[in-house]
Amino acid sequence: MFHPTATARVLALVVAALAASQTTCAENLLLNPGAEQGKGENPSMWERASVAADGLKMERTSEIVKGGKASLMIANDHKYDKPIANNWMQSLQKVPHGAALRVAAAIRTRDADSANVCLQCWDVTGEKMLAFGTTPVIRGDQDWIRVASDPVIVPAATASIIIRAALLGTGTVWFDDLEVTAERQANGDNQAADVSADNSESDSPKASESELLKKLPGKLIERVPITKDCMVLAYLKDWSHGEVDNIAVANNDGGVRTLLAWKPLPAKSTEGPNRRVYLAVYSRKTTAAKDASEIVVSPIGKKWPEATSWETQPKIDPAADALNIKVKFEPGNGWKLIDITPMLRKKSSANQYGVMLKFKDENQSGAKQDWSGYELVSREGLGERRSRHPQLLVVETAPKDNGNEKK
Repeated sequence: MFHPTATARVLALVVAALAASQTTCAENLLLNPGAEQGKGENPSMWERASVAADGLKMERTSEIVKGGKASLMIANDHKYDKPIANNWMQSLQKVPHGAALRVAAAIRTRDADSANVCLQCWDVTGEKMLAFGTTPVIRGDQDWIRVASDPVIVPAATASIIIRAALLGTGTVWFDDLEVTAERQANGDNQAADVSADNSESDSPKASESELLKKLPGKLIERVPITKDCMVLAYLKDWSHGEVDNIAVANNDGGVRTLLAWKPLPAKSTEGPNRRVYLAVYSRKTTAAKDASEIVVSPIGKKWPEATSWETQPKIDPAADALNIKVKFEPGNGWKLIDITPMLRKKSSANQYGVMLKFKDENQSGAKQDWSGYELVSREGLGERRSRHPQLLVVETAPKDNGNEKK
């Protein structure tokens, strides 16, 4: 399930469902990855990042291990007022700028709400998360399983990289044989080529551009970049990291929504019966369950900061019901095009403040795995994802492609 969460500085954690993959034999950048070194319940190199409570226990244990003589354990039966991810954390000793890093671990759970291991890249202030990756989320009862994240390209402005082995909510989890390895080292311009288990992600920028142009119903006249984008989550109301390559729209647990804005288009961009404006977004991973509702695109009614949360998300234009655009959820990875011409021609607030993407029905469950959604490349995407940034496309179509839009 797409399930990120963060509490800045103290308990910053990202939770998202990403595909597991094989780990490599490259150098492990973590120290004491199996908690073999330590004194009693305290492992060397690992720190507790937790909110103290009766019912919470975090220790180095020898009772349940995957390999060697120890593992990291978190057990909690305390119910906090808001989602808390108690975690073991370690800062990497070196920051390989431009490298593509993958985090992996062996995880075992017992009646766990949510457990995972994530990698976070932070700027020099420690306030701004620049990139992250996570293993798949483990829930309930699970014997030892090896899981790994997709690769994460380390941005040039990264000052520190933190690894977190976390339990969100209640239950018990054990972590062993953790590792962080470089899929590819940094190249000369300090940006590594992207690597992914998704075949379309490994295509060249040229192939991505060709795919996009083939989907257009006419001649590309103008390309307009997205200037702001962020994701907000109903079940993590404080999540407000708009600067990372992580946006999505999904229908689980109250909803995952994406906000996008651009520099206002001049009126001439939509003038003429054959001019169309498309919002183009790239789904690097699509999860498709049965009976997903339509996706609703609504004009935003006020200015909003890129670091926006569910609690602070902007209001939709009061006239949105008449201006909303509804599109079918489309299974499969790749480019998704949304014709927003009617919204712009009616002079809605979208051209000034942008749009929100959400599912019409946001009532599916991450725990039941019956949800649908797109994990999208954001405007901060690095490496080959640079060619998959969200954008507006002004297209000149043939008259027969214009449709029957009412003027």
